[in-house]
Order: sequence, then C-alpha cells, then structure tokens
Amino acid sequence: MTLSQDDISSSDNIVWRARHRYAWDEDPPGDTITGSLRLLAGAKVVASQDTGIGHLASLLNAPQVVIYPQRGDERRALVLRDGLRVPMRFDDMHRWNSSLCLPAWGSPEQVLAIIAEALSARVLPGPIDPWKARPVTEVPGRQPVEVVVIREPDRSLILRPAGNDLIETAPLADRPPQLSTADITARIATCQACPDYHAATDRCQRCNCTAMLAQRTRTRFARCPAGRWPADHLAVDGWTVGKAAEPQPQQPNSPQPSSRARSAR
Repeated sequence: MTLSQDDISSSDNIVWRARHRYAWDEDPPGDTITGSLRLLAGAKVVASQDTGIGHLASLLNAPQVVIYPQRGDERRALVLRDGLRVPMRFDDMHRWNSSLCLPAWGSPEQVLAIIAEALSARVLPGPIDPWKARPVTEVPGRQPVEVVVIREPDRSLILRPAGNDLIETAPLADRPPQLSTADITARIATCQACPDYHAATDRCQRCNCTAMLAQRTRTRFARCPAGRWPADHLAVDGWTVGKAAEPQPQQPNSPQPSSRARSAR
C-alpha cells in the first residue's frame, strides 16, 4: 500500500484498508450507520483528527492514529472554532482502545511515517517501566521491520531503533475554572434586563449570535458584546476569560450652577 502526502492532507478523516474505502460504499440502501461501523472494524489503521470518527474507532478497538497540530496538543484544550477551547479526548480514546492508539503531529511526512509505523506495529501489554531504557532489539521475537508498542491504559511506550518514545495521555491542567452558579445567575439577570435581549428567542440582538443565552451564559469563554456581564473578566492561574468594558469613574454628585449664576459669569 502506498501512502502519499495528498492522501493525508486531502481529508480530515482517512480510513485505510487494502485500498481506499468510504462508509457509503459499505452502507445498505437507507442505512448510514452500519457501513461506517463495518469500515472502521475492518480497517488496518484508522487515521483521523480528534473527532467522532476517532472516538468511534477507539470503541471498536480499531488500530488508530489521531492527528494533532503539534506534540502535546493531544493533552490540551484547543481552539477549534468560535474562539472556544475544546478539551481533546485522546486520553479517552487511548483508554477505550485496547488495540493500538497513537498520536501523530508535525508535517504531512511525519504523520505519514507514524501511520506507516502503526501498520506494522506489534502491541504488547505493560508494564512500561522495565522497558524505558531497553532497546527494541531486546524484544523477544521482534521482526526487523516491527515497531513495538508497550501499552498501559494511560500511556504507551514506542520502541524504535532510533530510540524509545513515551506517550503520556493524562490531560494537562490547562483549562480555566468553571463558572460558579452565582456568576451564571448574574449573567442571566443582566441579559434579561438588557435592551438588546430578545425574550422570544432567548438571544442577544447586539451580537446576532445563533446560540441561545441559556447556553452562552454558562460558557467559560463567552463574553457580553457590550461588556455588561458582572463576571465578564476572569483571571485565574494565568487565564483571562473575556474582558468587561472599562468601568467609568464615578463623578461626585455636585450641584449644577443655576442659569442666573452662569449668566453672571
């Protein structure tokens, strides 16, 4: 089987078998689900981004490679769209998949190299620690072209002739704190009293967002376009979530001079 750069860059989700196959090739008329299941279950390697296809492949124990922009992203929360950070699910996929689940990152050539390794990988159960400093040549019965992966539920060790690579899966603590109930309640009250609030659709007319405010007021990264939310500026552990409008300085309530006094000037 030949893997080309165009193959890896032409689609977000690629399923490899002896030749390219697509889910609709496997679907009976009127069926859009079981074809995908059969295709994934019979794949030699499933290469996908961190999407529903990847999650489904891990539940089916299909050998898989999950593609990320750079190393470490598989353990972080990434901005995917709308400015919202979404936690990656690689730790779940690795735990669900008892076959093979490896992350890939870098250039198309680097990703293709990891996919090629996965096609010939030999997976062994842990423990990992005794093998961290041992060369792949010490694995009993290893074939010259084999890459050996020693697997534990929350990490994998890849043994290569060039050196070993430990893949940790535990998510990094890089997510900001959840909004408190008091913050959510204050946001809802502010919206309901705002002239831009459209009660019939529960939407903000200022930003024309399609999301209902019942959802937006609970989102850590959502902001009021006018900066009116009381808790619109959160800074915790280096995170800044939203930014409220700068408060105007309070002026003392001094009496205004009368028209007679102004004319006397």
